[in-house]
Amino acid sequence: MLSSFFSRPVSNNVDNSNGQAYAIPLSCEKKALKAQKTLSNMRKLFSTGYSNGAVSFSMLIVRIVFGGLIFLHGWPKLINFSAKMHSFSDPLGVGSKISLGLTVFAEVFCAVFIVLGMLTRLASIPLIICMSVITFVIHGTKPLDERELPIMFLAAFVTILFVGPGKFSIDGAVGK
Repeated sequence: MLSSFFSRPVSNNVDNSNGQAYAIPLSCEKKALKAQKTLSNMRKLFSTGYSNGAVSFSMLIVRIVFGGLIFLHGWPKLINFSAKMHSFSDPLGVGSKISLGLTVFAEVFCAVFIVLGMLTRLASIPLIICMSVITFVIHGTKPLDERELPIMFLAAFVTILFVGPGKFSIDGAVGK
């Protein structure tokens, strides 16, 4: 057994911590390096630091998901505009046709701008207004669990307004 231990390749690293010198087998050194790399990855996972690339990629995901979902929500309103224009709710007292038109503008056209990252902050304002009206006026008296979806959309569009589109966007490409 000792002969197999001594016949293993050894590294040039020598441990002198207790006054005695002995060679560390290469297999142990490789395991130690692997453990050190795993620890480094764990530190990165639990780190509070961030990079601009990570923020930009996160904003790309937020823009695509929330912009895409609100577009899918608004598209049927655009397609069935003539059928819905007389029965659409009018929470601001401007008329059903105008309320539907403003909602379609926000949920379809502004959503496309959000997904593309083009005039992103400007495009988020009509969506914030739309989600605020839905949350606080149309569903204002309903319990919180019935207002969760518009609140999540509102939070996402407010985040986009404050953070911006990130570098993976038309705004990011033009801004450089």
